[in-house]
Amino acid sequence: MKFPEPSSKLSDVEWSLQTLSIVAPGQGTANLVRMGALAGMTRLGLSDSSSSADWSLLADLQASQINDSDILRRMESNWFPTSLIKVTLGRTKLDSTQFENFGKLPNLRIFKLCKAWGHLMFQKDLFPMIQAFSMVDVTIQSWKLEEGALPYLEHLIFDNCNFNGELPHKALAALAYLRSIRAKTPMGERLDSLATLEGMVKYKCSIVIIPKQWRKFLKNPGNA
Repeated sequence: MKFPEPSSKLSDVEWSLQTLSIVAPGQGTANLVRMGALAGMTRLGLSDSSSSADWSLLADLQASQINDSDILRRMESNWFPTSLIKVTLGRTKLDSTQFENFGKLPNLRIFKLCKAWGHLMFQKDLFPMIQAFSMVDVTIQSWKLEEGALPYLEHLIFDNCNFNGELPHKALAALAYLRSIRAKTPMGERLDSLATLEGMVKYKCSIVIIPKQWRKFLKNPGNA
């Protein structure tokens, strides 16, 4: 979806659009953002963007989903407003740039990765308010979790993820607010890695493991 070029009278029109997904914004969209026509936007999905829109002007934006590696490679830390509460990254290779850029958002509470691959890197001074971290169909090459990182993380979710290394057991076990870990087909079939973590956090955190053979039953319990 692309917006047409705005007319000169567009700034006099009252816009009420709050959700836009998925959009491939061009220069017309960038002009709408600059003129304040999309100031009430709270949810935004981006895909195949060649736009230079200043998304930081969307002061009410709360959630954003980005499904384009090129956008993430080009983005800078001030691309999005500090009002963002939830970010979903999809179909992208993960590296330190994404974590540094989104980790600086002071109000971000929910961080989700979907159909992504690469390295997870959480530094101590990034993602200061994250409460939930979710991964769906993610291939993880390595996971670095510095001491003191993710201080308010409460919920950790793995859904059909492949993990080619070891979990940062000690760092996860040290998270003071971690309350639940939910895993569906965890780390490919790396149940042993989660079992080690379970032994370290069993007195403060619940771990729910849904084996691969149970997933079909849970989706269609009437077939049992």
